Amino acid sequence: MIRYMTLACAALALLLPLDSSRAADSGKPKISCKTILPKAAIPNDPGFFVEIEEVTIAGRNTHRIFHEPAAYYYVASGSGLLSIDGQPDLPLVTGSVAVVPSRAVHQVHNTSDNNAPLVIVATLLETSQEHVLTGIVDGPDVTKGCSHNIQ
Repeated sequence: MIRYMTLACAALALLLPLDSSRAADSGKPKISCKTILPKAAIPNDPGFFVEIEEVTIAGRNTHRIFHEPAAYYYVASGSGLLSIDGQPDLPLVTGSVAVVPSRAVHQVHNTSDNNAPLVIVATLLETSQEHVLTGIVDGPDVTKGCSHNIQ
């Protein structure tokens, strides 16, 4: 059931309008995060919750982060690489999906042409209705707001 819900969420992402007016540069990470679906119980799948966020990466690299729930990243536009500690980098291209295991330290690298933003729709699946914990490696934990909104 969870996999079907994830695929449905990825299909929903195809219908979402994207804000292409966001500028990009190669400096400090510039990440904006918008909650598309606040955390909600998955119908007919008791004990599981889903949250969907649109994450726009306008700079070249994000911070190295981790979060409690497993996440499915659907690339809505742009291209990049996903680094997950201990694994080879995964290519991110428009239309692709990547899985980030629970609490895996990971980082996204934007390789889009002409400094275009990389837009990812993140579907987070977990067993707690509490807000997810996001941590920056060697930085503070974030427990409020969009879990990918880290500057």
